[in-house]
Amino acid sequence: MLWKHRAGAPVEGAAVCADGSLVVAYSAQGALSAFDGAGRKLWSEQVSGPRHGRMALSADGERVATQAETPGTMVFDREGAHVWGKPGPDNLRSLAISADGRLIVGVLDPLSLAAFDGDGRELWRHPLAGSGARATVSRDGSLIAVLAGDFTQLPTGGQLEVWSPEGKRLWIAEAGKKVSSFSVSADGSLVAAGSLDRHIYAFNSSGKMLWKFAAGDWVLFTEVAAGASLVVAGTGSVEEAIYGFDRDGRLQLRHAARGVIRSLATSENGARIVVGAGDRTLFVLDAWEQ
Repeated sequence: MLWKHRAGAPVEGAAVCADGSLVVAYSAQGALSAFDGAGRKLWSEQVSGPRHGRMALSADGERVATQAETPGTMVFDREGAHVWGKPGPDNLRSLAISADGRLIVGVLDPLSLAAFDGDGRELWRHPLAGSGARATVSRDGSLIAVLAGDFTQLPTGGQLEVWSPEGKRLWIAEAGKKVSSFSVSADGSLVAAGSLDRHIYAFNSSGKMLWKFAAGDWVLFTEVAAGASLVVAGTGSVEEAIYGFDRDGRLQLRHAARGVIRSLATSENGARIVVGAGDRTLFVLDAWEQ
């Protein structure tokens, strides 16, 4: 373990920039905090609104964005200075953006998947089944993934669909049970998914299953490093473990979280894993330690 920070409340969200020089965490009390690569706290900002506010960190670490129901969207720079902010629409459930900002994907009410260009013009919209959904887009904008289902109770899951940026549904992930978590590599070549059947799955961009791994509990979080060199998964309260795999599914790491896993992130090069746990700790792992 490289370092640990004890927060004043459970850590609900965590992210790390591409070179690992900036780590950002969001606590259940609304504290947005930034740390350098050695774990020194750089700044902290109180963000009002619901506990599960959304948070994103740019690959270069120059922009930190948060989105919550009450304040809407706020953007900070690496030093914690407020860059801009605007109220968010009440019907916006999820938001993701490509690296060049030309493709923005959102989940809206009534439940639907929508795409917008960089100027906010709507390109297309398609309805989704279920009571909730969350979506992401690959960094290069080539692939959109959305998980739709009922997320009101734990363990929770739904149907994972993959779409083209033009609005065509390409494939649906085939897992033993509902999909509970997912992530997409920067170039869209690898899609990882965790399932209620206690397995971690990896698919290529065409939907072909590349490998699967049996874990000790349902898979609460799944992350793919931007370069697709590392797949990381965190399991539920029965096991509370962090798994790390190379692109071909070979197990590289298993680490006990010792607390319910609340958030999971990786550095772009797959060297670092950042974990926020329910025991009020944030810790960073070397992904390739044996």
